[in-house]
This record gives sequence, C-alpha cells and structure tokens, in this order.
Amino acid sequence: MSYLDDVGVRKEFFLRLEQKFDKVGQDGAPYSVHKLVNRNGVKAMFYRYSSSEDITVQEKDCILVKATVKEHRVYKEEPETYLNRVVLLKNVGSK
Repeated sequence: MSYLDDVGVRKEFFLRLEQKFDKVGQDGAPYSVHKLVNRNGVKAMFYRYSSSEDITVQEKDCILVKATVKEHRVYKEEPETYLNRVVLLKNVGSK
C-alpha cells in the first residue's frame, strides 16, 4: 500500500484538492472533509487547516501544505493518508 510518508513525519506536501464536503458535527459545529491526491495518485485527507494569509481553496486547486502524517487508513479499499496540523502555504490554482 502506498501512503504519503511514515506516521509522525511533518513536512510539506504538494496536493490537488479532489473533493471538499461540508458537514455538521454531532455538536452542531460545521467542519469540512478535504480529499486530496498527489502527483503519484497517492490519496490523502484532512478536516481543518490554518493559514497565515487569507487563502481560499476550491476543488481541483493544487496546494502546498505543511502537515503531519497522523495515520494510515484504508477507505473504500484504497490506502489513504490522514493528515493533521495542516497549514496551507500556497494555492497555485488548477489547470
């Protein structure tokens, strides 16, 4: 199975946002699920992110993030890297 990196590694990742789902938690607080893929087709996901600038992200945008690999998961029989402590560094847009 292929993942972005080993669990616990914190570094920069260049990813494309495939899908974003807006949800409401059991406590009524809104959150989003971000589904991403890298250039090699390796899938990743995260919930929340922060940014030092006011950067917006839309589906199909390519983004540079700094994040920690929190967990290796399998979703719909596909390996998926769960990222946390995600900081959006740059949005380079879509092609």
